[in-house]
Amino acid sequence: MFRKSVRASTPPADHHLELVDLFTKFGSAYSRFVRLCIPSRPGDAVTAPRLSLLGLLMTQGEKMIMSDLADRLGVSSRTITVLVDGLEKEAMVRRASDPKDRRATVVEITPEGTAVAKRLIGPHRANVATLFEIFDPEETAALAEMLRRMNARLTDAGIDTAGVSLTDTPI
Repeated sequence: MFRKSVRASTPPADHHLELVDLFTKFGSAYSRFVRLCIPSRPGDAVTAPRLSLLGLLMTQGEKMIMSDLADRLGVSSRTITVLVDGLEKEAMVRRASDPKDRRATVVEITPEGTAVAKRLIGPHRANVATLFEIFDPEETAALAEMLRRMNARLTDAGIDTAGVSLTDTPI
């Protein structure tokens, strides 16, 4: 359907344009909210991107090629390097050469990184969930179904919607 670029063949309906505007505002505000929900203690060096990286490593078998991490997190190679550098400095991940491809670098979560992720992911998800307390169970189910349909549409358009789901993180 949309494989390479997306171009509207007809002018969009006004109610669809309203959703574009609302999602643009919501997406930015939601990202800020998610960052504010990370439980922290004095001295913690865990940011939302770092926690996402740790969570992704936990859900994907504890090791991933650095470029694959960047793709899944939706960040540049420079950004993933900075994230891994910081986590490596804190002894939460370590780098190794990929035995199958010496040009690639594998990032592996350490026991320290696993402990930090396990300590933070559950409370973080609970904090983020407070945003949805305004919905009753029926509204929650309806919103969840609409988001699943939108994800399916994006997937059909060739867009990777896997992202990072902390739901599957073994806590």
